[in-house]
Formats: sequence, C-alpha cells, structure tokens
Amino acid sequence: MDAYPKLRNGGGFELLKISGTTRSRHLIVIPCPNEGYYVRYLKDPQTQIGHSTVFIRPMQRTLNLDPACRSEGDKVLIGPNQKCVICGEEFPFSRIKDHSNNCTSVCLHFEGDPAIGDGVTRHFFATIMSKLQAGFEMKFVPGGTLLFEGEQDHLIPSTSHLLLESDFFVVAGRMIGHSFLHDGPCLGGLSPAVLHVLFGGSPEEATIDIRDCVDLDIRETIKLLEGTAELSSEEKKLINELALSWDLPLVTCDNRRWLFDKLILHAVLGRTSRQVKQLRRGLKETLIWPLLTERKDTIPLLFPRASDLQCTPRMVLEKINWPTQDEDEDSEVSLEDSCRLTGFLRTFIEMASPVILGKLVQFWTVV
Repeated sequence: MDAYPKLRNGGGFELLKISGTTRSRHLIVIPCPNEGYYVRYLKDPQTQIGHSTVFIRPMQRTLNLDPACRSEGDKVLIGPNQKCVICGEEFPFSRIKDHSNNCTSVCLHFEGDPAIGDGVTRHFFATIMSKLQAGFEMKFVPGGTLLFEGEQDHLIPSTSHLLLESDFFVVAGRMIGHSFLHDGPCLGGLSPAVLHVLFGGSPEEATIDIRDCVDLDIRETIKLLEGTAELSSEEKKLINELALSWDLPLVTCDNRRWLFDKLILHAVLGRTSRQVKQLRRGLKETLIWPLLTERKDTIPLLFPRASDLQCTPRMVLEKINWPTQDEDEDSEVSLEDSCRLTGFLRTFIEMASPVILGKLVQFWTVV
C-alpha cells in the first residue's frame, strides 16, 4: 500500500497475469491464499508466474489515474548536471538524454534557392524510402512504426491492425512505385515468399523459410514440429494452443509435417494477406504494374535482396574515376598532393565496413 496509496480506497485488489498464445492472450486472476498475497507465494513455481508481468486491479472502485501528490518530504530525483557534448550547456541527468536527441551541431536552412532538379528529387525519395525501411515516428506507437518486420531478406508486412485499417500499405506501395519511376532507392530485403504472393503466386506454392516468421514465440513453437523426436506433453500443449487459435486440428503422429506446413503458411502469409493486397493496390496506382507483370526480370530491381545491396570496397573503387596528370595540367593541386589525397581515400574505402560504404555512396549520389 505504501507504493500504491490509492489502492487503500479501492475496496481490495487482485493480481492478474497474461495467459494464452500470442493471438488469444487474456488476463487471468492469480488465486489469492487465505492470508493474502505475499512474496513467497508469488515466487512459488506452482503459481506459474515466473518472469511474467503481474497486473494489479482494484476490486470495487475505478481509481483516478492522475499521479499521486508527493509529500513535502519527498524529493524529485534529477541527478547531477551533465554537459552536452554538442552545445556545451549543462542539463540535469534526467533531461540530458532528451536534450541530446534534439540538439544538433549544425542546422542549415536554404532560402531563395528553388527546390528543383534531380538532386532534390533523389533526396526526397531517399528520405521517404529510408523512413519506409527504418520506420515512421508516430505518436500512437512508442519507439516508431515499422511497416515491414523481421530479418533482412526475410521481411514481411507488419500485422498491426491499426496500420492495416489506415491503408498504410497502400501508401507504401505508392511510395515504392514512385521512387522506382524517379530513379530513387528501392525497398530491399523482403521475403521471397511475400514477393511470390505479391505478384500473383499461390500461397501454397510459395517457399517459406522459418526465418520469415517474425514472432519468435510462434517461430519456436512451430520449430517443435521439425524432425521426428517425440513431443513432450508441454510441447504438445504449446502446439495445440497455437493450432486451435488458428482453427487447425491438434497435432498427431500422422499430421505432424502437414501441421508444420499449415502453421508456417498462416504465420507468414495468412496473417499478412490483406497487407499484401494493399501493397499491390498501391503499386497499381503508380501505373508500373503492367511493366512488373510483363517483365518479371524487373521485379528484382524493384525489390532487391538486402545482401545484393551491400557495398564492397572493390565495387566502390571500380566506380571511381581517378584523376590523372593528363586530365588537367592547369589544376591548382599538384600531382603529389593529388596522389596523397587519393591514397587516403583508397585506404579509407578499403578499411571501411559495408555500412560505412553504403553511407559514403549515399552521400555521393543522394540515393
């Protein structure tokens, strides 16, 4: 009661925990012993709490959610002052992180210069495609909103109902199509199974990798069906709960492999079918759909594999037109200085990681 003083007026309280599978989770009440809840009882393995989050619910009243007033003796902990490494100002420990996220060393504003030309167009599409790949900052989802989730080359559309009902994937299809038409960057790393269905393939004929399954809990449950080892009662329980939540039969010795295929099919393609339809609709609105359907060889250009987009030092060095003495004899830079600078650049490229090389190429090309 000292930690939650408002519960004194709640007419008692009960503790709850989450139960069920990913798609059918619900709160259940933790039974209360005669002497009331106590730490030793909650830690008892028989309560099956473990590392689960425990929720507190008042039994007779709905409590006001406004923060409780602090007593005069309570002190707000703000920590010592820290110096910002960018602007040099000092801020309390509790505020320095928010300040650092908003503080920038240089802020440029271009005025009076028309925003026209290929460079501006490339920069615009590079910006929106990076948002599509890395996520949008939206207030209703903490930490940003990813439209495509999973591992590289195994990305699938998000199963968020909010994104689906808001037609975000239609917008994503338009962004991808217009960026392609204006020679902007493309969306890389999508699952081959999703691309197969996107361009008219049958879900049953798609080649699905277990890494296409984004939800790690579901992935581990489905992986239990691999092999021929006998399943324990606990493993059967997990599989059956998942199968029943998706209207599939219970696991048996005869349907084990069949159930594995059905579960992974639904986890990857069944739950994202509407998102894929929206994405297809957005692409059609940009009028590039006839090209994609008649020329299948253009699909890898629109949706390349992330592994194919990685830059290597050799790739970058081969694309550079290195200066020679005969190119410009009137250059103010001497041959010795030119060789020294190009040597530094070559060394930097040879030692850089693929991520750094990608940023270097983006800096050069604005794509």
